[in-house]
Amino acid sequence: MHSESVVDINIFNIAQINDPAKKAKLHGLLNDFSQKFRYIKFIDFEGNVAAQYSYNIEDHFNPQRVIDYVGLFLNAAEKVYPELVKLQ
Repeated sequence: MHSESVVDINIFNIAQINDPAKKAKLHGLLNDFSQKFRYIKFIDFEGNVAAQYSYNIEDHFNPQRVIDYVGLFLNAAEKVYPELVKLQ
């Protein structure tokens, strides 16, 4: 059941890694990134690296907070991008 009190924030296409021989290494990196950034999940979405965050708006929706989270996402993407490029 999908909750209406949660906003999912996604950044798609941080990097594209389609080589099947690199999948294990990619998944290891994504797990490391997800642990490092704690609340941001990095995933392999059909060869495209994406980041996800679910923001609970149960009390009230704050658009500025969503914008702040997008800024944090972009910062995280910039930090992990060099390692993903090395893998490409």
